[in-house]
Amino acid sequence: MEHGLRRVLIAVSGGLILAAASINPTVAAPMEPQGETTVIQGYTTDPRYVGNPGAVLDALERGVSPEELGAGKAGQRHELPRTEAEARRMRENSGQSYAVEADDYRPGVEVQEDPHNFETCLKNRDKATAPGGWVRSHFAWCQAGTAWAQVSPPGGGLARVEADIYLVGYGKQGPVPGSSTDRYLEFQMRAHEWRFRGIGSGARLWETHPEAQLDMRIECIPTDDSDWDSCEDGDRNGRNDTIQNWLSSGWAEAQLVSEAKTPRKGHGQQIQRATVYGKFVFSIPGFETDPDQSTSGSTSIRFDSAWYITGTAGAKKQGSIFESVDPFLAYSNAADSGYKKVADHIAKALNDPGSTMPPRSDKKIPGGAATFPNHRLAPSVSSDHRKRYRANRYDKGLACDAHFEDWKDEVDDDGAEKECDEFPFASTYEGAARARPEYSGGNDYVNWFSVQPLSRTQNGLAGRILGKWYNDDRILDSDAFHIKVR
Repeated sequence: MEHGLRRVLIAVSGGLILAAASINPTVAAPMEPQGETTVIQGYTTDPRYVGNPGAVLDALERGVSPEELGAGKAGQRHELPRTEAEARRMRENSGQSYAVEADDYRPGVEVQEDPHNFETCLKNRDKATAPGGWVRSHFAWCQAGTAWAQVSPPGGGLARVEADIYLVGYGKQGPVPGSSTDRYLEFQMRAHEWRFRGIGSGARLWETHPEAQLDMRIECIPTDDSDWDSCEDGDRNGRNDTIQNWLSSGWAEAQLVSEAKTPRKGHGQQIQRATVYGKFVFSIPGFETDPDQSTSGSTSIRFDSAWYITGTAGAKKQGSIFESVDPFLAYSNAADSGYKKVADHIAKALNDPGSTMPPRSDKKIPGGAATFPNHRLAPSVSSDHRKRYRANRYDKGLACDAHFEDWKDEVDDDGAEKECDEFPFASTYEGAARARPEYSGGNDYVNWFSVQPLSRTQNGLAGRILGKWYNDDRILDSDAFHIKVR
């Protein structure tokens, strides 16, 4: 070897694209001690191994191929989106969703988030071992996997190590502490349930060697066509330490920061999209590494500085979210909800669109299914946005007038004057004006909406809840979202 270095071979697992080990994994001959020191490492999210201490080591001892456990060239297929179109495709294919209760977004109600931490991830390991991890909400992500390594030291023998790795991510509202403009994400990392095995001169090598190390950090790769070009380490990112010290404390933290200007209309939304993933390196100093890491599955993130966010989140015009998830707002159909008439109208529009007004036998109304979303239209973004929002309201008014005679003179049974309610909402690109030629709608979208005169009081409450959710959950202009009634 050149320079007298022993060569270390490290294999990478991308996690996101690498398929989990098959039910009948490839079997190779058990590894014999090598004459040359060789380190192999890998990472797997296969639920048969994660959370099952020693399972990877057992598999290696049985002769399961390291490649089946996330090592080798096959493990280097780590898909990273290079454009926003690719990132959008990955988000749409994630198959994950979450729903929040509309009642939690009533005016004056402080939203109480459920705790999200290592324990949450541990209890939901079945979800967290998905290839891209578990996106619990826009502000919560975690991934569970097992990282491992093996080495044949000089003189023969064999040493193996494994640890379950938990990555817990937090989207943020507001600027990073110490800045009035920059956005940030934070992560907790934990190396958990260590196991060691060895024979010959390798017995307990990883556990006792004073310089055996694990380097763990979060990587961030911006997509090529983002509005902004910054996704950098904040004041901390991971930990490079001896395994002996990791055994004493398995925790590490990371912070990612995206630079931005003051939120204002002239600066745009300053959107930065990126992919994040965990990076792990087992090593013993003095040995060459080739290649030099293994990686977790990845997930998509977004930083923004949406100046038009108002209301309860008005002081939080900067923020960050995990994007690979479909958000749902769930209205209640309970009699005492205060907006039941609106909820009933939405349910009818989604479940029986052909019975709604204006009439169309083959009417399709979006918004209820993850594959058929609505998209927010924020009128504050530009004069064109405001014009389309007003067009939605105007066209739904025409529909109410055409199909509900004298509705403006009526009082609903709760004693309130009636108002023309519409679904999809006026604050969506799928609103009543969608079929207009200037919006490239055409005949396909004629009457693809529903109107119903109903209580102004209930309609107003439902609308305020929607607006608060837009802000608090960072549903920006053009973002897809979904509605359900339960």
